Amino acid sequence: MLEVSPEKGILILHGVRHVMLSVQSFAALCTTLIQGFGAGMRAVLYDAGFRTGHDFVGYSARRFGVERLEEVLQHIIDGDALEGWGRYEVVSVDRQQRRVVIRVYNSIAARAFPQSEQPACDFLRGYFAGIFTAIFDQPVRCEETQCMALGNPFCEFRIEPEQ
Repeated sequence: MLEVSPEKGILILHGVRHVMLSVQSFAALCTTLIQGFGAGMRAVLYDAGFRTGHDFVGYSARRFGVERLEEVLQHIIDGDALEGWGRYEVVSVDRQQRRVVIRVYNSIAARAFPQSEQPACDFLRGYFAGIFTAIFDQPVRCEETQCMALGNPFCEFRIEPEQ
């Protein structure tokens, strides 16, 4: 499951190489990108999250034989918590309407940007959109309706089909 090799300078989780960043390093990276590239960088973070989430669903199915919705979600919840992205809670899933509500406690993005004037979790918003686009095999949109960076107790994401 987890391989750490200081001699080689690698960290491998579930057969995939990872890199660890502190919240401060993550915040510095995002802040520098947003300051350098402006508001358009938020769209880039969303797109990066989308690709990561979409690809991860396929990877999970191939690598771990995870195909059922509940298994995919639990694998993502556990893996991302271990990686420090926060703790996800699936509040509701409506398979027929293809609507999902997820709460994230201790979101790395929200912790990196406390007291923001707008929701701060663009990467996670894209990540969830990518995951559920792959799961539902239909384009979805994801809106962050609450964010810890705005003073809320958690970040909340609402996923629904694109209109």
